[in-house]
Amino acid sequence: MPRLKNSDKAIRFAQKGMEIHKHIDGTICSFCGNPISEQTFNELETFFSSDEISELQNRINRGITDIEFLLQKVESLNISSEEFYPQYVDEVQNLEKDFTKQKENILFF
Repeated sequence: MPRLKNSDKAIRFAQKGMEIHKHIDGTICSFCGNPISEQTFNELETFFSSDEISELQNRINRGITDIEFLLQKVESLNISSEEFYPQYVDEVQNLEKDFTKQKENILFF
């Protein structure tokens, strides 16, 4: 669909519209108030059902799942100075501070 291919916002908007509107010719758009033709619904369904769009959506979903898994792993990492020999406690506490700062930066990113 030429009117959507150059704008991610337009694609997301159209996709959301497909979810909330009944697919009946003449349905009034909740956003702009104009009637939506059956042809427009058909064009959008074809656009969003294409293999390329479906594959991209699957890749995005897999990526989100992977990122969530990695975030959980990073969040679960901990260093405790109590687990080290007393002569290394000062050094471990310094490393623990650096580690905590790096962990926060990773999670923020």
